[in-house]
Amino acid sequence: MKSGTLITPTPTIEWTEGRVRLIDQTKLPLEEEYIETDDYSTVCDAILRLAIRGAPAIGVAGAYACVLAANKIECDSLDDFKQHFVRKADEIGETRPTAVNLMWAVNQMTQRCHRFEGSVTELKNDLLTLANEIREDDINQCHNLALHGAAIIPDEANVMTICNTGGLATSGIGTALGIIQYAHAQGKEVHVNVCETRPLLQGARLNTWELKRTQTPFTLITDSMAASIMRKNKLDGACQAPRRPLLCRGAALFHRF
Repeated sequence: MKSGTLITPTPTIEWTEGRVRLIDQTKLPLEEEYIETDDYSTVCDAILRLAIRGAPAIGVAGAYACVLAANKIECDSLDDFKQHFVRKADEIGETRPTAVNLMWAVNQMTQRCHRFEGSVTELKNDLLTLANEIREDDINQCHNLALHGAAIIPDEANVMTICNTGGLATSGIGTALGIIQYAHAQGKEVHVNVCETRPLLQGARLNTWELKRTQTPFTLITDSMAASIMRKNKLDGACQAPRRPLLCRGAALFHRF
C-alpha cells in the first residue's frame, strides 16, 4: 500500500524496469491480465480499445507512452531528437481526442522537451521523471479528494454509482468511487447501489471488481432500476463521472435525495 492511502491502490498503470505495466480492463472482472510493453504503440492501442480508460489514467498512459517513444529514438543530436519526439508525441495525443487529460499530459512532456538543454540521454531520463511525477500527482490529488469527500458521507449511507470513477479510472485511488471506498475504510457503514452502466458495463464489470477489493458492500442493479431504487431506498447520494472531464481530474457529484 502506498504510504498514507486508506486503500491499496489499484494496479492500473505503473513503470517497471523500462516497461509500462497496465491492467487490461477489457478482461475484468473474470480475468486479471496485464499488458507489459516497451512499445509506445502498444500503449496507444490499449487506450484506443479501452484496455485502459478513465481520463486521469489515460493521461498517465500518454505520459509513459511518450517515454517509451523517446527511448526508441536513436540519435545524438538534441535538435534531431526533439523533432522526432514531437512527431511521436503528436501521434500519441491523437489516440483518444475526447480525453482531455491525454493532451494535457502529452503537452507537459513536449513542453519539457522543448525547454530542455543537455544531452539526449539526460532528456530521456528527465522525461521519465516527469511521467512519474504526473502519476504520483494523480495519486496524491485523488487521495486528498477522497479524504475531503469521505467527510460528507454519513454513517450508514446508501449511495449509487454510475459508470466507473475508481482506481481503474485513475492511477490507483479514484475520484467519486474512491470517496466511497475511503468512507468505508474509515469505518462508516456504506452500501453502494451499482448501476450496470450500459453499453460497456463499467459498473457491472469494474465497480464491482473494485468494491470487492476493498470489501465495500454493494448491490448490482440494472440501469432501469435506478429511479425505483432512489425512491424506495432514500439514497443519501449518487455519484457519476462528469460528461466533460475536468483538466486533470474526474469529479464526484453528490446529490441529496
